[in-house]
Amino acid sequence: MLLASCLATGATAAVGPTVSLDIRAKDMPSALADLARQTGIELLFDRGLVKGLTARAVRGRLSGEAALSQLLAGSGVGYRRTAGGVIVLFALPTPRPVERVEEGDDGAVAELLVVGRRTQNADIRRTENDIQPYKVFGQTEIDTAARATIDEFLRVREPANAQAGPLALGGGETRSAIDLRGFGETSTLVLVDGRRMPFVPSSGGDFNQADINGIPPGAVERVEVLTTTAGGIHGPGAIGGVVNIVLRRAYRGAELTAHAGGSERGDARQFRVEGRLGFTPDHGDTDVMLFVSHGEAAPLETGRRNYVDGAGRLRFTNNPKAYAVALPIRDGVSVASLEGNLTLDPDRGGAALGGTYTFLPLGFSGTNANANALFVANTGKIPADLADDLSGKRGYIATAGHITSGLVNIRRRLGAKAEVFLDGFYLRNTGRWSGTESDSTFLLSADAPGNPFGQAIALSFPMGVLGDETSYAIATSRWSAGTIVELPRGWKASADYTVGRTLYRRTARRANAGILMAVGTGQPGPNGEPALAPFGDWAALVAALPAYSIPTEERLYLDGRLLDASVRLSGPVLKLPAGPLTATVLVEDREDRVATSKTELYGQSLDLPARIQRVRSGYVELRAPLGATDADNLLLRGLEVQLAVRHDRSVHEGDLQILSLGSSQGRFSVRHNTTMFTAGARLLPTPRLMLRASLATGERPPTLANFAGISGFRLPGAEAVQDPRRPGRPLGSEGTWKILLGGSTRVGSAEATSFSVGAVINPEGRSGPRLSIDYARTTVSREPARFLLTPGELLEAEARYPERVIRAPVTEADKADGFVVGRVTALDTTLINAGRTEVETVDLQLDWRLPPRRIGDLRVYGGLTWQPTFATRGAPDAPTIDKVGYVDGPLEWRGNGGVEWALGSLTVDLNAQYYASYSVAAADPASVGNPELIRDQGGKRVPAQLYVDLGLRRRFVAPFGLDPLRTLEARLSVQNLFDRSPPIVASPTNLGFSAYGDPRRRWITAALTARF
Repeated sequence: MLLASCLATGATAAVGPTVSLDIRAKDMPSALADLARQTGIELLFDRGLVKGLTARAVRGRLSGEAALSQLLAGSGVGYRRTAGGVIVLFALPTPRPVERVEEGDDGAVAELLVVGRRTQNADIRRTENDIQPYKVFGQTEIDTAARATIDEFLRVREPANAQAGPLALGGGETRSAIDLRGFGETSTLVLVDGRRMPFVPSSGGDFNQADINGIPPGAVERVEVLTTTAGGIHGPGAIGGVVNIVLRRAYRGAELTAHAGGSERGDARQFRVEGRLGFTPDHGDTDVMLFVSHGEAAPLETGRRNYVDGAGRLRFTNNPKAYAVALPIRDGVSVASLEGNLTLDPDRGGAALGGTYTFLPLGFSGTNANANALFVANTGKIPADLADDLSGKRGYIATAGHITSGLVNIRRRLGAKAEVFLDGFYLRNTGRWSGTESDSTFLLSADAPGNPFGQAIALSFPMGVLGDETSYAIATSRWSAGTIVELPRGWKASADYTVGRTLYRRTARRANAGILMAVGTGQPGPNGEPALAPFGDWAALVAALPAYSIPTEERLYLDGRLLDASVRLSGPVLKLPAGPLTATVLVEDREDRVATSKTELYGQSLDLPARIQRVRSGYVELRAPLGATDADNLLLRGLEVQLAVRHDRSVHEGDLQILSLGSSQGRFSVRHNTTMFTAGARLLPTPRLMLRASLATGERPPTLANFAGISGFRLPGAEAVQDPRRPGRPLGSEGTWKILLGGSTRVGSAEATSFSVGAVINPEGRSGPRLSIDYARTTVSREPARFLLTPGELLEAEARYPERVIRAPVTEADKADGFVVGRVTALDTTLINAGRTEVETVDLQLDWRLPPRRIGDLRVYGGLTWQPTFATRGAPDAPTIDKVGYVDGPLEWRGNGGVEWALGSLTVDLNAQYYASYSVAAADPASVGNPELIRDQGGKRVPAQLYVDLGLRRRFVAPFGLDPLRTLEARLSVQNLFDRSPPIVASPTNLGFSAYGDPRRRWITAALTARF
């Protein structure tokens, strides 16, 4: 196949812009190449199709397709435009006027191999009318949503994303964590341009999901989302689905964009500036694109909203006993009795307070008698407000962030049949959180020297002066270099090499653990720190607290690396009546590595061992159009089938001991072979109905924690556990034995099978709404699960688990005693591949462009996910638990929809996001904390939430005389238009609000783009 070079920017619409053409009469292949160079259209064709044909001359000012129609007139060659904008030539059954056919994709041709298309997407371009139920978000939709990151965009616009809030809430990491269908981030594969990113290494030596928060939305051309298993295409890790972020590289000219935003209350401000430059230094043979961006987000302080205060008061009202045990920090020295009403110690007068709560105000300075009087006066009360320091109002609700990004792409054409490219980016995502993670509730016994009461008490007070702080930095880079060449018989090939790296740093400052002893005893700390007396002089306490801060308590540095070499081929395999059978083949050799690194914990320098994952892959995807859209047989009309098969050979190596605190437990090396597939078909029985179905398999590799285990030795007689196969000889009576706990190198991958079936009404969206409905069922089996049998139960079930009861060889003495088995030397209760999860979902997508009217163009759109089932079993013989609608599971209903109105250069978008009600309790009814969570909240459920965003966009043509400025585009977005507050959630481990909502409330952002 040959794709002539695309040298112009802008969309290639059905008519397209007109250009001045001068194409002489010549052989058809050369004429088509000239047409592509002069108009910028992208042509894909087999040279054999046009070999020997002569093109007539074309001159004048014409659009690309009008000129193509003239070139092909009477040649017996027709053309169709794919949804990706590529024009594909094909042979007409009989010579007749040129036909134009719309199709949904390019067949099994990797987009990178379309020579002349300035993209680095190594995957086949996916569309919403594909065989699998893909969703595609374009650049306009991303810009209109006005979200700071793609992670945030997918939380509000992709209903299958089970995420609540970002990880950064509550001081967490600033990295992204996309969770399709609720399987977890390790089951959602994130790609950039169809390629894997360097993983973010974890302190446990594992590979977290790649971080995309460093990618500015302005750098993105589109986002393709598949919400079913895709192992046959993308390999292990794609159980929940795949997100492919395709970066924008087809640009000529210069572009500057400035974003600024903040809440209407004047806080949580953000800004971002972006610059893009695209040019050709040699009249089209070389294309260069550069993009840079920098953004900053100010923190939202706790005192600026009422979430923490409201949650505390809700718990105090609904569940005062639990409030006492985990006594929140407020603007005072708070006291709660753990043993009935408070009574002062005899040496303080022994007065009975008649209540379980009291407090001293901050700033207290006086005698014991003064303190006693305040205790009595404040009986039954809690301090009225949060502390005005880092433990209260000045603490951060979310980590503040800075993002700096740079992208470069260079493509050089080597004649008509080859290109070379260099592509790279650098993404730095940093964050800083300030608060008081070290704040805690001190529990003092009745006889503790620092306790002035006759009862055991809970005590809390502000310690913001310690200034706990956590800083994160994630720097990701990826560089690819390669070549694309045209091969005989219409095939294309590419070979490339990719290196990537992710550096992860976390620095934290915490309070000394000795503070617990100092508060309880009133004596100096274990390292000579000053004594602490919370019921004495407040100023003295504040002055003494900084001595308990250890700035170097935790410093973590992790280095993740990626090496990837791959060869891709695409082309026609054979001719079919409805078009060519096309194939894409991939051979890949990839290595992911977490290098040996250092960490500092409590002043100790510790080694984190290396972890390596090597994967060699072979993949082929076939697309066969078996029936034309006008076929007489209804069952063949528009029929296309797909088959993708992938084989991976992997090796996992690492240290069985995560932290090298002593002698190593040894290293492991686990090899694994797997073959996965994706198969499907689509049918168009009528032009307004498309049916599709697919079946796919996938895997999720074990984590390092799944491999790491420990051995617990049991002394003789330590447990009177009877051995059914050696009556009268309980375990330990004949010698020591041990029990194996934790992970095991025998743990294998979780295996997934996904089936989907759907219908698309009016797939092309012409003269009516396009509506799709897709049902999917994903079953994950052999998940690593806990082995819950006790030693006695395991011995009773030895016939079922013979490899888990480890015995010594049978001795002569055993035989003499009538035993046929030896004594037990070990019982293996490590992880077992016996977990199972089953998920059912129904997705609806609507896109309806109403007929144009004088008052403007109107578009109605929306997406809705119904997830009735997320049934999981975490251990053998354990009950199956459905997590849908619980705090630790996905929502049953989640969706968004809107109306877009356009008149001339003005566009207005109104979008609403819906999140269903969910339980404050965990799904497992045996969870011990559930009753307390319900009592804290004063009810079982968090109410449903609805938020509305308003977006406006206006384009201006630059006035004459402002060269080189061409256009200006202004955008204004009001998120949470009606200023709805997220529901208050009273759980003591919660942020004080439902993370599905935006704590900033109404938030306004503006952007201005200038194009030159």
